[in-house]
Amino acid sequence: MTLPDSTHKILTQIGSLLACIRVGALDSTASRPYTRAVNDQHVTAIATVVQDGLLFLSAVLISWYLWETRKLRTAAEQQVEAAFRPAIIVTHKGSLDNSPMLENIGNGPAMEVSWSLSDSDFSGDIPFVQPHQPQELQIPGMKPIYEAGYRAKSSGRSHVVRIECSYRSLSGRQYRSSSAYDSDRPQFVTRFTDDGAATDGSPKN
Repeated sequence: MTLPDSTHKILTQIGSLLACIRVGALDSTASRPYTRAVNDQHVTAIATVVQDGLLFLSAVLISWYLWETRKLRTAAEQQVEAAFRPAIIVTHKGSLDNSPMLENIGNGPAMEVSWSLSDSDFSGDIPFVQPHQPQELQIPGMKPIYEAGYRAKSSGRSHVVRIECSYRSLSGRQYRSSSAYDSDRPQFVTRFTDDGAATDGSPKN
């Protein structure tokens, strides 16, 4: 049985249409896994970037916290040190027969005090000096100080003599003081040294 040409043409067109639809469906089905794969890659990349950003932010916050904690600890240590810091000066009162005195005008005891008079053989050690309890130096009056000034001047240096003191606080921190005596202005002027930084007149707070 032979189909009419018109009918055969219609069936051929329908077959071609079905084939096109099938091919399109296959192409669409085949492209979906690729689209999902691309989307998954984008999501993974974004998640990685977000995670790295959060880790960086966490590291910054932890570093800032550690820095602030260190500052607070340092400030607390400085407050404790200031509360018990010694500060030794040299004073002299009365006649020239009276010996100079070591006086601790700080807030805590000065431990292991060592002192020496420049341009002389006078020196000594004192186990500790309590605040505001002057101790007499083992110098027979002011005569050795004037003699030291004369020797310094005779050698071409300043006639100012110094009594150098080194000591430590209860925490073990080292301090120094230098008390200069000028015979033209008969009084001691003390400079305090802490970690290489010097101030005039009074201890640093």
